[in-house]
Amino acid sequence: MFEQALINGMVLSSIYVLMALGFTLIFGIMKIVNFAHGEFYMLGAFALYFVYQVYEVNFFVAIILSAILIGLFGMLLEKFMFRRLGNDELRSMILALGISIFLQNLAILLFGATTKAIKAPFQGMLDLGFVKTSYYNVFIIIVSMVILAVFYIFIKKMKTGQAFIAVSLDEEIASVQGINVKKIKMIAFGVGIFLAAFAGALVTPLYTVSPMAGVNALLNAFIVVILGGLGSIMGALWGGLIIGLSRSYLTTYVGAAEADLLIFIMIAVVLLIKPNGLLGGSHQ
Repeated sequence: MFEQALINGMVLSSIYVLMALGFTLIFGIMKIVNFAHGEFYMLGAFALYFVYQVYEVNFFVAIILSAILIGLFGMLLEKFMFRRLGNDELRSMILALGISIFLQNLAILLFGATTKAIKAPFQGMLDLGFVKTSYYNVFIIIVSMVILAVFYIFIKKMKTGQAFIAVSLDEEIASVQGINVKKIKMIAFGVGIFLAAFAGALVTPLYTVSPMAGVNALLNAFIVVILGGLGSIMGALWGGLIIGLSRSYLTTYVGAAEADLLIFIMIAVVLLIKPNGLLGGSHQ
């Protein structure tokens, strides 16, 4: 049970980290608490359902294509809606909440209220010696690690990634240095939405997708970034690992309801000691 809980925890952590990274990236650069983040997770799952299940595109192509399409949609929303509000954080949060409600209801109208399932591209169990797990679980963990590695290289080594950091620290100084702040914000919003959509598409073959799937996804992302520190990339990583592993082990040994209660208590204790989260205020 211990080893199985470890694998399950790593799968959960992989999804939580991808969601939280997108969430904290948008907040760090645009100072928006994106209440619609869960709906982009849901749209990524539905996009995969149609691209892969209905139109029978190769799964590996379909999952990337689905996330890119939703990411581009996010960039359009930033350019034509969020940008018009300037740096008004309150109105931007209200707009994000409105988009969340709109996308939920639109999904119900377009896809129906019933859940839809996606068959995993490969079946069977992998014997790791100490535990057996599905090939798809291993796939989720490996793909998430690759995405995280690419994201790290992008932020640390690429010019656009460095511009992300500059804008998050000070927009005015970044603009004086020749950085197109509006363009960087649009790209950052698109990347954040891409990560949410990718997480939704990646995990859907394990579960099902419905128009309300984004509600729990948003809650989990919010918990992770609050624990790790809102705006901190490393905080999203460590927060996702802690919450994913904790939820898996606590659910295995004490039950799902008790796991949620204990996790909230743990977060409350951490915030009493460190009100900004584990790595709050860090731009790493």
